[in-house]
Amino acid sequence: MRTDATQPGQLADLTHCDKEPIHIPGRIQAHGVLLVLREPALSLVQVSENVADFLGIPVGALLGQPLRSFLREDQLAPLLECLNGQSLTEPVRRELVLRTPTGERLFDAILHRGGGALILELEPFSRQDDAAALVAPYHQAREALARLKAATSLDELYRIAASAVRQLTGFDRVLIYQFDPEGNGAIVAEEREASLDAFLGLHYPASDIPRQARQLYLRNWLRLIPDVHRPTAALVPALHPDTRQPLDLSLSILRAVSPVHIEYLKNLGLRASMSISLIRANQLWGLISCGNHQGPRHVPHDLRVACELVGQVLSLQISLHEEAELARQRMRLRWLTDQLTGQMAAAQDFRDGLLRHQPNLAELFESSGAALCFGGECSRLGRTPSEDELWALARWLDTNVRLPVFHTDALSRLFPAAERYKDMASGLLAIRVSRNQSHYALWFRPEVIQTVTWGGDPRKPVELDPDGPRLHPRKSFARWKQLVQDQSRPWLAQEIEAAHELRRAIMDADLKRQVLHEQEARAEAEEARRLLASLTEAIPQLVWSTDPLGNPDFYNSLWFEKTGCSLDAARGQGWAQVVHPEDRQRTLHAWLKATRTVRDFEIEHRFRMLDGSYRWQLSRALPVRGPDGQVTRWFGTSTDIDDQKRAEAERSRAILAREEILAMVSHDLKNPLGVILLSTALMRRSKLEGEQGEQLRGHLEKVQRAAERMNSLIRDILDLARIEAGHFIIEPVPHPPFALMDEAIEMLLPLATQKVLRLARHGGSESLGPVSCDRERILQVFSNLLGNAIKFTPEGGSVLVSAEPGEGTVRFSVKDTGPGIPAEQLPHLFDRYWQARDKARMGSGLGLFISRAIIAAHGGQIWADSTVGVGSTFSFTLPLAPPPHRPLGTGQPG
Repeated sequence: MRTDATQPGQLADLTHCDKEPIHIPGRIQAHGVLLVLREPALSLVQVSENVADFLGIPVGALLGQPLRSFLREDQLAPLLECLNGQSLTEPVRRELVLRTPTGERLFDAILHRGGGALILELEPFSRQDDAAALVAPYHQAREALARLKAATSLDELYRIAASAVRQLTGFDRVLIYQFDPEGNGAIVAEEREASLDAFLGLHYPASDIPRQARQLYLRNWLRLIPDVHRPTAALVPALHPDTRQPLDLSLSILRAVSPVHIEYLKNLGLRASMSISLIRANQLWGLISCGNHQGPRHVPHDLRVACELVGQVLSLQISLHEEAELARQRMRLRWLTDQLTGQMAAAQDFRDGLLRHQPNLAELFESSGAALCFGGECSRLGRTPSEDELWALARWLDTNVRLPVFHTDALSRLFPAAERYKDMASGLLAIRVSRNQSHYALWFRPEVIQTVTWGGDPRKPVELDPDGPRLHPRKSFARWKQLVQDQSRPWLAQEIEAAHELRRAIMDADLKRQVLHEQEARAEAEEARRLLASLTEAIPQLVWSTDPLGNPDFYNSLWFEKTGCSLDAARGQGWAQVVHPEDRQRTLHAWLKATRTVRDFEIEHRFRMLDGSYRWQLSRALPVRGPDGQVTRWFGTSTDIDDQKRAEAERSRAILAREEILAMVSHDLKNPLGVILLSTALMRRSKLEGEQGEQLRGHLEKVQRAAERMNSLIRDILDLARIEAGHFIIEPVPHPPFALMDEAIEMLLPLATQKVLRLARHGGSESLGPVSCDRERILQVFSNLLGNAIKFTPEGGSVLVSAEPGEGTVRFSVKDTGPGIPAEQLPHLFDRYWQARDKARMGSGLGLFISRAIIAAHGGQIWADSTVGVGSTFSFTLPLAPPPHRPLGTGQPG
């Protein structure tokens, strides 16, 4: 015994078996003879090569001869009447007497037409003299049929049928063999000799009876193989002379069996076999399978007819019993569905009708639990996966399943994440209860671990011939056990039908709920509209609203009072006529963009007032969304900002005038300062001797420092004016960070040396990329920071400049060993005109303010850290320069 979870037949390629043309074997079983007749002359055009064994005439003497040459005269007319009166698309039996060289011989004759040919099959037949022996099989069959009709269960039906067929035929073993949807078979009843092993309960893979063989069982109710060891007889000629095709023997009772099947029967130890089809709703339900181990067994035609009748009645009774059970299950499901539908109709929220009453959603089907995922909530009944797992399952269904109703009895094989909860949800039945959203009703069935016993290893249904590609059936039929896991009880067809019915009921209930909510929403909207109209009359603004597409549907009275434009006149884009012609195009563009992208609308534009003047308005509008997230309307206001705009214009004019004055003043001041600086420089270079010379040199230095200070103040005042006017402009280009620092250090080094301070670059990596900056402005920042650091650091101290990489930036730092800055003063360092209370730090208060504006214009930040008694560190960031653009197709030379 072996235990495994491998699925039957999955390791073998059975394509050859499924494609074997078993309906055109070109041979027949040799216990009868086959003649192919050409109409209307009924001349023989094909015969089986064993014809001499039955008619005593060789093949060559028969071909081309009319049938009447061998048929007794009194039988020709009835035969012709049969041929002319019936289509013979199904076999018809006749008794025929044929003349042979040794005398007349009686045959069971089977006639049918197929593939453009008239086929006559003959089996030797002898009438029994004993009338009792002749009618006994019919009595047995009649009794069996009566018992079949009186059976109260399917198991009883199976046992009665197997017993009756065994009594009629005398086979060693008779089985009732049922197919599953995949074509695998199971033994559901058995009658056998006591000495034989029991097969009851065994399963057999679909490969034992290939697909095309199952199709032929649908056309032929009975199939007999009297002796598996008897050689078959070929047709002569091999192809039909008229069609030049192999003869279609689908309906032939003598058709030779596939060599693979004969080998299979031999491997089972059988000498003879017979199969009777069991057909339900035009589908092959199963077989009555008969086998004989002791020796050959031929079943005469009369007995075969009786067995076939048993099979037909059994098929009918199986259908009646299954349909009765199906009707009971459908009635129960219909009752439960009607109850749930009624509860949904009575509930204010249809979900309550499914979840909060008896019966509830979980009771509709036999399940471990159920869930309803709707409107962002997952309601659970019984044993189900967690809410997070349910939402993950819903997302998987959205992506992979497009059916309104989906079911599986092996969920984890399709959705591996379900392996975690297979003990409660190996089976899933899901219905999509919304056309557009991820709303589902879900039922779960737990894993059912079971052991299936196969009649042989189903993974090895065939064996390859070592000498070629030919397949051989398996030789071993020892019991082989398979452990089936990760699988639940299957969902039945009637349950799937009920799921479709419930889905329609849920969607109808949801539709009614939506209609009711829309009616309530319209009523609420109308009430809100009335309230809005009342409220907007008290607002000193132009208030308006539009539909989702932007068409005006409400204006307050102030709108008409101010503009003279009515709601009717504003319909469509009529409102745009109120807007100043110069502002109209950009207003329309902004409004259309807002309604298309569903973004807030805001614009400053001019409205024509009732007196013909134009006043500036700030118009704003917000989209209003419903419960489903869709825009239901736009609500907006227009606020008069004309006075504010005029004040801003006045400020702008004042700032411009100030800039002009400052520019003029700076020009008028800079020229004399330039003369003063140049003159003092020249005078200091002159030879000044004696005590008066030294005094004069000292006075010249004071004049020069004062002039430089005045020049710096003028520059700061001009920068301040540009900042306030929004005209502060930089021109950034890539610069190496260390080149900037070295240039700043070189510029301030004389001042540090004079004060006996160490001024140097500290740490950092020379591999830093270039920064994007305006060199002159950044040197101005360094000059301010370094100048302050040198100014406030005692002699013998140090000022260190460094650069470190950041996220897309470079951070520059100026660190000194000065007295430090109190914590309460740090937040004000970069304010305009702010000065420290310490008189030693008195200045204009603009240097750091301007430095912050310069760094902000570069997209960077500037800040200070300080500890009293230790020193201060001023830091700022600059963005890295983007990499240089390289045209497509260029690169480094190889």
